[in-house]
Amino acid sequence: MSAQTASAGESAASGTVAAPQWEGKRRGGRLGNGFFVVLTRTAVGRALAPFFLFWVALYFLVAVPKTRRVSFDLARRVGRGESALGRLSFAFRHFYTYGAMLIERMALLGGGEELFEIEKHGEESIREGLEEGRGVLLLSSHLGNWEAMAQCLSCIDAPVTLVMYDGVQPQVKAALESLARERSFDVLYTDGGPVSAAGILSALRQGRIVGMMADRTLAGRGVKLPFLGGLADFSVGPYSIAAASRAPVVQVFAMRIASYRYAFHGFSMGVMEYRDRRRKDEDFERWGARYAERLEEFTRRYPHQWGNLYPFWGDSV
Repeated sequence: MSAQTASAGESAASGTVAAPQWEGKRRGGRLGNGFFVVLTRTAVGRALAPFFLFWVALYFLVAVPKTRRVSFDLARRVGRGESALGRLSFAFRHFYTYGAMLIERMALLGGGEELFEIEKHGEESIREGLEEGRGVLLLSSHLGNWEAMAQCLSCIDAPVTLVMYDGVQPQVKAALESLARERSFDVLYTDGGPVSAAGILSALRQGRIVGMMADRTLAGRGVKLPFLGGLADFSVGPYSIAAASRAPVVQVFAMRIASYRYAFHGFSMGVMEYRDRRRKDEDFERWGARYAERLEEFTRRYPHQWGNLYPFWGDSV
């Protein structure tokens, strides 16, 4: 189980601005994560995991007030927080579902693909994009299961690279990496800087499928966009990469619909080209709004799979 925190900062009400930088931390060190790693390796362990996960979710509900308030805020925004009991029920299910996805992520990274059933919708948009010969940029988010999305692309005849934030605590990162020897994708760690951008562009030029998160601002500028009844910061980095590479862009989701069962959804966003290079901010806002609109749709449908466990709307909680 994990929780994230974000640094506070000021942003303009609209337009592309210097955004507060998200700083990631995972709770539960080597011992806690290692325990669940062991559980995923056997059928008996996987059967017992829900019992232990119940107590972990209850702990976060009772003992981690910052994360609880974040979940309460989300409950209100999706129409599930009318009463105190409703918010508590929502938050418990939120933490439990989030933990279940982390456990399933560990099982998947450990080579347990045979445990999973994945429905695919919109996969053809990725295949069609690859035919253009410039790679394909997938825009995902901290909603659903990122690794399940990448793993289900293994049937496409193209190498896959996931861009991940390189800020996870070393002991947690080591626990996850110990599982990942059999994963079907590569990982490119980023701090949001220009060196990382060069690596991403290089991967696209090689014709790879590159997956990026577009719902957190790690460094540089961000854009304030309407999202679930408020204004939230979204990154402009992925759109800058998309415009520079001219790689086709597909927004993707891998949503949990039952234990070890996921549905993959892909939505083509086309090739992103600046209307006027002197007014790039307008394009960033336009592209970001399309992304945020689809993300809001899926967040309302699957609110308990929301993984941004920090004040996403700034100091609103």
